[in-house]
Amino acid sequence: MTREQEYLRTSLRAGLLSTLAHNQKFVTAGIRLFEIGKAFLPRHLPDVPGQNEAKRNQSQEENELPQEKRMLCALLTGPRRELSWHSDMEMLDFFDAKGVLENLLNRSGLRASFIISNDESLFPGRGADIIIDDAKIGIVGELHPRVARAFELSGSAYLIEVDLDHLLAKLPATREYQPIPRFPSVTRDIALVVDEQLSYVTVENIIRGFPLVTRVILFDLYRGEQIPRDKKSFAIRVLYQSATHTLTDEEVDQTQEQMLDELHREIGAILRR
Repeated sequence: MTREQEYLRTSLRAGLLSTLAHNQKFVTAGIRLFEIGKAFLPRHLPDVPGQNEAKRNQSQEENELPQEKRMLCALLTGPRRELSWHSDMEMLDFFDAKGVLENLLNRSGLRASFIISNDESLFPGRGADIIIDDAKIGIVGELHPRVARAFELSGSAYLIEVDLDHLLAKLPATREYQPIPRFPSVTRDIALVVDEQLSYVTVENIIRGFPLVTRVILFDLYRGEQIPRDKKSFAIRVLYQSATHTLTDEEVDQTQEQMLDELHREIGAILRR
């Protein structure tokens, strides 16, 4: 134990950031680090009206013991690929970190949604809360420059933090497998104009609610002169597929019309021509 490590840690972030800063002094390539460990948080037990003194004292003693949580923390920084003559030195960004997280969740049989995070350690507007079954299990995003300066980091760094106990509780009891589809998929692209404050997750959840939809991909976000100032446009690729037969154009057209009607009715979305 050193003087810097004499207290129980409430987060894995500081230790991992210090490790990253140390490695950046010797490594010029991209660095990807992770740690799985325990964080210790204070308990906050509510006062119970009418509780006798002995019970209250017992609760206070229990309250003095910290809550142990298993956490996963990861950091990514630097170039996306190793130095090579046939590829540019593109730097890692938010979507690389989000992709790492989504691969982890997909392999675990889970699917998350993402909403803008208010975590003060992240750059405003460049971080997201990780949501599974309407519960927050962690964060992902670009580290705030103030934090990066405090740890003397060079360049942008991207943080992933997940409450493992919360995540493991979400894992399905059994893994379900589906056969490879026998019938081809049909791809349609749509551009939707929605209110500026509306999140993409809301749009995607409505689209995924239709039985023939197998995949939804956001590939462009537009704000500009061609739409009102309080609006934005999502360009979305939708894949339709049936497990029992080859879809006809009429089936896809009908499903898409129903989808557009519901999007307009639920959130006021209109098709951008």
